[in-house]
Parts: sequence; C-alpha cells; structure tokens
Amino acid sequence: MPETHPATAWALKHMPLTAQAVAELTPVLAGKRLAMCLHVEPKTAALVTLLVRAGVDVRLTGSPGTTHDDVADALGELGVAVFTRRGDGEAEHARNIERVLEVEPDLTLDNGGDLTVSLLGSGTPAGYLGGTEETTTGGIRLRETKARLGKPVVVINDSRLKLLVENEFGVGQSVVQGFLNATNLMVPGTRVAVLGYGPCGKGVADTLSRLGARVAVCDTDPMRALEAILNGHSIGTATEVVADAQLVFTATGDPGVLGAAEFAALRDGAVLAGVGHFAWEIDRAVLAEKTVRTVEYGAPSRRTGHVLDDGREIVLLDQGRMLNLTAANGNSIQAMDLGLTLQARSLAAVAAGGLAAEVQPCPRTWSTASRPTSWPRCASYFSRPGGRKPCSDRSNQLPSGSIARYSANGRSPPRSTGRGTPASASLSAMGEISATWKPKWLRPVATSPSSCCWMSARLR
Repeated sequence: MPETHPATAWALKHMPLTAQAVAELTPVLAGKRLAMCLHVEPKTAALVTLLVRAGVDVRLTGSPGTTHDDVADALGELGVAVFTRRGDGEAEHARNIERVLEVEPDLTLDNGGDLTVSLLGSGTPAGYLGGTEETTTGGIRLRETKARLGKPVVVINDSRLKLLVENEFGVGQSVVQGFLNATNLMVPGTRVAVLGYGPCGKGVADTLSRLGARVAVCDTDPMRALEAILNGHSIGTATEVVADAQLVFTATGDPGVLGAAEFAALRDGAVLAGVGHFAWEIDRAVLAEKTVRTVEYGAPSRRTGHVLDDGREIVLLDQGRMLNLTAANGNSIQAMDLGLTLQARSLAAVAAGGLAAEVQPCPRTWSTASRPTSWPRCASYFSRPGGRKPCSDRSNQLPSGSIARYSANGRSPPRSTGRGTPASASLSAMGEISATWKPKWLRPVATSPSSCCWMSARLR
C-alpha cells in the first residue's frame, strides 16, 4: 500500500473518534460507492483513508481555492479518484462535480450543497440511499429542494456538538491563524468588525478579542447582538461597525453583506476577509465597479489592493474565500475529528435505512452503542493533568453515571439553536450527554415579567 501523506498521518494520529467510528461501522459501509465534495486537506484525507480501508469506493472533489494538491495526489496513489486542483475556478468545480457523480453513488457526502443539487438535477441513481451535508448553507439549499429530494440527507451542522466545538472554537482559531499567515499583521489593539455572530462569527470575534483586538459586531438577530454585548463587544449596523474598522470579517453565509453602502463607509487601508462557505458575502462585482486599479501585495489574489475612484485603498484577502482554508490548514484536527465522526456515523445511519426521506439533523440512534468507549475519548481532549476527567470536581458539570440516566429519560431536547436552525437531538456522535441536561446553574427558574433577561437563569 502506498505510504500515507505525512500531514494525513499526523491527522490520523489525532483522530481516534473518527477511526473508531469507521471501524465500528465497516459492516454497514463496506462495498458502498461514496461521492464526496469536501475540502481536500489532511483531515479529509484521513477520513477518506479510513473509509477506503473499510472497503468504501470513494470519489472525491473539493472546493475552489482550498485543495491541497499534494494531499490530493497522495490520495490518488491510494487508489481514490480525486477530481480537484487548488487553482480550479467555478467552471472546473462544476465539471469536477459531474465527474464524481459518474460513479452513480449509493451515498453522498457534500459541503455546500453543490454535489447533492447537481445529483438531483441529473436524476438520482436507482441505488441512491441518501447522504450528508456539512454546512448550514448547504442545508438551507437542500431544504429549498425538499419537494424533489426524496431521500434522507443529514445536515451535520445541525448538531450542537459541531456548532460548539468545530464552528465556534475550531473556526475561531483557524480563521485568526489564516489571517496571521496571510498578512503578518498585529491583532492586539486593532479595530475589528465582524459581520455575523452565529457560531462561526462568534468564534472569530471572541478569539480576536481574547488576543487584544477591539471588536465591533453586527448581527440582525437581537439575541445574538445582546450576546455580543455581554461578551464585551460593541454592536451596530454593518455600515456603523465597518466605518472605523481596520479589519473586517464576514461570517453570515449570506450574499452581498458587504455592498456599495459598506464600501463607501470603509476607511482607507481596511482589510477584508471572508469566513462563510461561499465567496459571495463580499460583493466583488460592486467592488470592481468602484476600483480604478489593483495592486498585488505578494502572490496573486493573496492580498489584492483595490484603489477606489476616491483614492481610498481596500485590501481583499484571497478573493473573499474561506481564509482558514486558503491561508491556513483549516480547523484544528481535534475539532475536525468530532465533525468527521458525525459524518461517518450519519452516513452509516443513511446506509442502514430507516431515516425519513427529508433533510434532517443527526439521528439519536447511535448513542447507546458508542457511549461506553466514545465518551471517555471525547472527554480526554479536555482532561486535566493527572488523568482526571474534565471538571470532575465541579458541581455544574455532568455527575458520574449521569450519561445513561439523562439519555434514558425520554425527554425531548430543544428544537433549535438560534435563527431557526434545528438542533441535533443529542450532542451527536460520541453518545455524550443528552441535550436536555443542563448544569445546575443554567436550569431556568421562575421570574417575574420585570426581571432582567439575564436573570432568567441564576445560581441557586
């Protein structure tokens, strides 16, 4: 067997949950044809390597601008059909999708909805069982095609586990790392605007703030805006927060968040970076209309200065694409281990049958089998020195022996995680605590209508 790429081997060394999941689920997944569209980098390669070893026939493509060509080449030597290069544009990406789907897959693993939407457009093969979707953006697209979907698709981003560990803490760290790699600029004391305070935007804003940046946030959801205030950020409209910002990060997932009005408000020298899945949050067409000339500060498109007709210069990083993948190595290995475990277990749930033919959050049915071994490994990521389980001496943490008790009580978990996003029925793949359990200090108590909103949960 060809030698594993060094970066993939390093990722595999730190992905015990994904390895365990694939090993457990080999009887269900072996022999299946899997069409994948996921960022081709070492963590994805680790998942693909494990699946190939389990007998899955994998065909893979990535997203424009995020492929690690050396990793893609190493997967090709492993026997995986890989159709992607880092320099691919949208036209090449569409062709890559078509080539991946030529296998007539049993399962799909998608990232942004391109693969699944294309499959629906060309007609699903007779043996197609369903698939998974990594992102909220893709989940929204697929829910819009609900009438003609006809197969189960599990949205991984609907898992509370992924939203917390990967989207908030993973994206926060990796985007800031990408920014530092791309610019070599200083964070402490810098004025930063973050548009969007969902899990990804929150992670970016909070990470920058911890490093000493002065952060202003814009979010149209009043509860998220309140949360930003309570976390120490200032808030305002998009034009207000970008007006004084030296750095602007877009993390909404919506197109045209930075448009003509926002460009007019930007200060000279402002640096723009994209966080969302698609490079459409920054309206490049409007920016191009206002640009007199461009200046490349380094490799093409890495740092592009747009000199506007009024003399101001706006610097766009990596064409507004996901900075944590274009200028860094993506989310941390441990965070991706959790997310890719969800992927593996969700694919197996689809392959096994029994899921409703609709777009849905991660199923609950894995937890009993995986709980005895997976929870300690999950906890080990955050354990204290000396081998103790995390926070085992704190009363606001899960008491010993409570996992089975709280998961067996039959209570339904909360149905959303904000802005209408369905929550996973449990904290997903590791069979961790039921989403209905709350530490003592977060349990709601009766309050009068006049009570302050943040007193609805108090110490008792």
